[in-house]
Amino acid sequence: MKIRIRLYLYALLAVSLLIQVYGLKFFPVFPDIVILLVVFTGMFFGASEGAVFGVLAGLLRGSFSQGTILIDIIVFPLVGFLSSVLAKMFYHKNPAFQIFTALVSVFVVVFLQTIYLNSVGGNDIELSHVFIKSWGSLLLTILGAPVFFALVETLLKIED
Repeated sequence: MKIRIRLYLYALLAVSLLIQVYGLKFFPVFPDIVILLVVFTGMFFGASEGAVFGVLAGLLRGSFSQGTILIDIIVFPLVGFLSSVLAKMFYHKNPAFQIFTALVSVFVVVFLQTIYLNSVGGNDIELSHVFIKSWGSLLLTILGAPVFFALVETLLKIED
């Protein structure tokens, strides 16, 4: 990956994080653009770049979420790697595949965060409760993936 694209991608992560943190304050339903950016990185730039980007994204996002920083540092690189593996099986610019990859990634993040918070915090939160409570944001994240990916691809000026 070119240095220019890498710099823009990491700057986009910082901007996306700020948009997400402040967007959640004003809108009850808001897509998880940090997850989408990690998925994009894994799909378009490969496993190692997706995993490294995921570590930084997990660290930054976890610092804004109470009690999830440790799991985010583990989960987000996993999502970047998983997105890369799935992109090798399918055409990464196919909107149906992008929706599927976002769905798998969101499920992995929510599932592992819920298990972690239940074990560390002594909670007994059911996974179905988490999905029901945040269904709007999850659906917007999943279905908005193709539009978000096209936008990021255009911003980064990625050529085939």
